[in-house]
Amino acid sequence: VLKINPSDDSTSTFGTLSGSDKWLGGVLAANDIIYGIPHDSTTILKLDPSDDSISTFGSLSGSNKWSGGVLAFNSMIYGIPYDSTEFLKLNPATDSTGIFGSLAGSAKWSGGVLAPNGMIYGIPYDSTTVLKINPINDTASTFGSLSGSAKWAGGVLAPNGIIYGIPYTETEVLRIDPTTDTVSTFSNIIGSAKWFGGVLALNGMVYGIPYSETKVLKLGNQVDVQEDFPLSRYWNKL
Repeated sequence: VLKINPSDDSTSTFGTLSGSDKWLGGVLAANDIIYGIPHDSTTILKLDPSDDSISTFGSLSGSNKWSGGVLAFNSMIYGIPYDSTEFLKLNPATDSTGIFGSLAGSAKWSGGVLAPNGMIYGIPYDSTTVLKINPINDTASTFGSLSGSAKWAGGVLAPNGIIYGIPYTETEVLRIDPTTDTVSTFSNIIGSAKWFGGVLALNGMVYGIPYSETKVLKLGNQVDVQEDFPLSRYWNKL
């Protein structure tokens, strides 16, 4: 596991974990434990930052299963389906897992974002629709019509309440309004495999992390942001 110390920009590693493409994305739970979301791994990764201990649990077959996870207001973690036809639901209080739903297709969504309305929105990768998960009753729906493949990789909730999808191969930024469940796109940015994932900073700007792109993406208008907004385990994945 990689450990970064922001106080002095030092790095270290610990643990021994075999295999490739094991987990994709991590989520900080209410119990202060970090959980890794299984991609090719058949287990959940459990990381305790208090003593840098790691363990795994669960038995989840398949490859390319989920791409990122989101902590909901019910304290459950939901895995975003990539190739998996089902949703992952993880209970950090008991370290138990469950699955629900039935979804066709591969490379469907890449990452998810919790909106202020309590719903989780999945960012379209190859899927032509935006995913909406209701953690209250574990139901899901989709909306929108978005053509293309490998479109966006990850999303970020901005202070204006809008979710922005980070362009991967897509030339435009995705804009999701959770208050109306409407989608639109804007800008024109050429290139492929540009950015993968984004982060909201304290200045209110969203920054896209370069994948093959040589520059960092900067999106939004500078606004005052409460210090705990981007650091909350609920609003943005940590």
